[in-house]
Amino acid sequence: MWAHPREAVGIHPLVSDYSPGEQVGWHCHGQAQLIHASEGTMLVGTEQGDWAIPTGHALWVPAQVGHQVRMAGAVCMRTLLVPPGKT
Repeated sequence: MWAHPREAVGIHPLVSDYSPGEQVGWHCHGQAQLIHASEGTMLVGTEQGDWAIPTGHALWVPAQVGHQVRMAGAVCMRTLLVPPGKT
């Protein structure tokens, strides 16, 4: 049976749009996460530091790293979840 290339490697894309001031509270994933701001600016916080992710930029968050995301204005977030062994 043929599998979609994304499914074959286990990488899962997520699309989320947020209003100004919205937050995604502290959490972590079993997969690494590439968080991309296709529009707007996100403020990503971890125990190791805080990063501003402006339009067109991304942040790599390793698996099992706790983080939170705050939106500085309207944000279009595009994310890839990458399973262990695929990084």
